[in-house]
Amino acid sequence: MRGSPLLHALFLAVALALAGIPVWSLTRPHSYAVETKAEAKPAERLAVDLTVTSTAPAQVVLSAAGQMLWQSGAAATRFEQALDLPAAGCELVAKVTWSDGADHAARFQISQDGETLADATLWGESETTDVIVLPKP
Repeated sequence: MRGSPLLHALFLAVALALAGIPVWSLTRPHSYAVETKAEAKPAERLAVDLTVTSTAPAQVVLSAAGQMLWQSGAAATRFEQALDLPAAGCELVAKVTWSDGADHAARFQISQDGETLADATLWGESETTDVIVLPKP
């Protein structure tokens, strides 16, 4: 071996110190920022106007996602109602019941600020049920 053993020991100590810096950095405890979950926004709602016109006096039930949204009282040929629906669009289940057994029709018009969102006509004898799809605005 050439050179001073003291110089070799010093060189070895420096090399180990330099190699130890990344090892120390990887193995020491780190403090991480705690991620907080974003608060769930309340579901946005959309105020719409519902107009139901029937060829004969009828009773109407409107539901969405298994919950009844609106039910007409007494049988009539025309209903107008303001509703609060999900803004993301939904499927409305409309059920119309007529007192006699003849063929009848009921037209459902759903609008917001004069703009038609959905327009559907249901046909049936004494009772009919159908789905009206309300698209995303």
